[in-house]
Amino acid sequence: MIVTITLNPSIDISVIVPQLIPTEKLRCESYEKEVGGGGINVAKGLHRLDVKTKALFFSGGHNGKFIESRLKDEGIAIKPIHLRPETRENITVTDRTDGKEFRLVNKGAGIKKNHELLLLTALHSLRPKPDHLVLSGSHPPGLSAEFTGKLAKWCSRNNCKLVLDLPGDELAKCFAYRPFLIKPSLKEVALVTGKPKLSIPQSVVIAKEWIAKGFAENIVISMGAEGAVICNGKETYRMKPPPVVTMSTVGAGDSMVAGVLFKLAQQAELLDALRMGIACGTAATLHKGTKLFDPKQANKLYQQLKTMRPINHHG
Repeated sequence: MIVTITLNPSIDISVIVPQLIPTEKLRCESYEKEVGGGGINVAKGLHRLDVKTKALFFSGGHNGKFIESRLKDEGIAIKPIHLRPETRENITVTDRTDGKEFRLVNKGAGIKKNHELLLLTALHSLRPKPDHLVLSGSHPPGLSAEFTGKLAKWCSRNNCKLVLDLPGDELAKCFAYRPFLIKPSLKEVALVTGKPKLSIPQSVVIAKEWIAKGFAENIVISMGAEGAVICNGKETYRMKPPPVVTMSTVGAGDSMVAGVLFKLAQQAELLDALRMGIACGTAATLHKGTKLFDPKQANKLYQQLKTMRPINHHG
């Protein structure tokens, strides 16, 4: 079983407007309302790949109840930790004239020590214990600096592999925990290393250095339309996705994590995990708004990727 933790879940609202014009009353051509947050999206992706999973998350107010209801409707096992503050909403606005997306992200309600204890208690109560624990998404205001370390210790004691997909400034603090898998974007790798920008070859060198220093067992670097890089202590691969018409990039990174983890949990080869990650991430871009990937489309892309050679391979 794979358990995901979402500390800052959200309701993701996406609309399309004819043109984004300041001060004008804009009539939305479409409106979609999905539930999200990093860990929740990963759980949704894993569920679509028929992986047994459970989503732990903070749930507050009417928005929290809406998230719980939606996940139950999808058949996803959940373990909500109830809070009084309202769970946040995020908004994605697409300008139809040029297809550009504008993503408005709220910081979320504040977290206190007793809230952290409630989540840790819920984690302790899980039966059976998960094989993998995924912490994904932004940290809410007030989260203690020690919290991720407590999760890492729990994983160590329970023979559970820790997977982290966190913003760059938070990810750098977690290298000491030696997670099983991390998935920074190319921009986040640059942020962690203090560089304004990195080339793809430079990011590969850095990923190998991080592996050698024991910062993680496996590293995936997502690069949007350029695909992704995956490496461990023995192998490094890079692949680009098949050409597609991108409708939205929301949820693509979380979908990639689900695809990679799906294969790694099966002890598949590293290159195969990369293929599945890129397939799921790319399939997520085929839909407008905040919808995740269709598993049939992901499998079709995966089969295409199996016929393609990686761009580079370093043993």
